[in-house]
Amino acid sequence: ITPQEMTDEVICQFVYDGGSTTEFAYSVQAYANYILNYSTNENMKALVKQMLNYGAAAQINFGYNTDKLANAGWEAPDYSNVTIDGFTVAGGQGTENAKLYSASLILKSETTLRFFFTGKVTATYNGQELEVKERSGLYYVDVVGISAKDLDEDVTITICDGTNTAEVTYNPMAYCAAVLKDTSDAFSQEMKDLVSSLYLYNQAANTYFAKEDK
Repeated sequence: ITPQEMTDEVICQFVYDGGSTTEFAYSVQAYANYILNYSTNENMKALVKQMLNYGAAAQINFGYNTDKLANAGWEAPDYSNVTIDGFTVAGGQGTENAKLYSASLILKSETTLRFFFTGKVTATYNGQELEVKERSGLYYVDVVGISAKDLDEDVTITICDGTNTAEVTYNPMAYCAAVLKDTSDAFSQEMKDLVSSLYLYNQAANTYFAKEDK
């Protein structure tokens, strides 16, 4: 389920002996609302609320099903005072023939950190080879499926330009910080709200998983 699909119903069909079937429909939003209404675990409820806010921000930013927001029925979030600090990016990373050009977060699908390089490379992450793609003269690789609690952790990949090898490190929150601090109108207010909601989701996940076993 992508962030903007939290209100979409997922249909599960059970097929029994004899051919009879039963269908069940549920959504991330429905399960989250159940937790918010009945759980006594405040850290879990805080995490789920920030998850719904993130889903709603994604819906607004991507223009998806905006008449049924994930956080409908709950207090609307205020992102005006959100600041994201302490996530800096070191310059000059890469090899002599393949410099890190930029990095970005892909938030429309699984949370993905994308690295762009000026030259052709091979790349690995945690020992697994990454697929290298090319676009507009740049080469890029994706680290896919970063969990909410890990979004403020450095991601380090190893690249090779055919001769030279180097480690390249980027923090997903460095991208969020750059979006939030941009003054060039390169990013819409909806996008800034989206990265703000992602940051708060990450902070709530850190609190929950630091104190809970499940």
